[in-house]
Amino acid sequence: MLQNAVARATAEKKHPKQSLFFTQSQDSQKAAAEFLQRLGTRQQDRDLPATQETIVAQVTAITKWGMAPKPTSLAGIQHPVLVANGDTDVMVPSINFVELARKLPHSQLSIFPDAGHGAIFQYHSAFLEQTLRFLQN
Repeated sequence: MLQNAVARATAEKKHPKQSLFFTQSQDSQKAAAEFLQRLGTRQQDRDLPATQETIVAQVTAITKWGMAPKPTSLAGIQHPVLVANGDTDVMVPSINFVELARKLPHSQLSIFPDAGHGAIFQYHSAFLEQTLRFLQN
């Protein structure tokens, strides 16, 4: 999926995050452009770009995690957890976030409409408000 997104983005002269993190709707793509513009405004204390080695290590870790025995219960996690995602995530199916929230006894679920893996970037203001309210409780 990652390779296809990078290839498609290159062919369309877009950033891969536009198809990996956002839906293809006009509103979501507008939010993607705004997100990418915000990323470029910070000039100091920026993270170093991810190297190919880093990307391979992350994909390897995700693959190994996906093949690991599944935990039988998350009920032992007693801390409050905010679970947020978009309703159209192509990287991690949104239903996984619903299930995660269902299995955590003190979770709050937030699913953003017309949003993908980057829902918190697309709805950054709403997510910030939700997060601040969540942390105050």
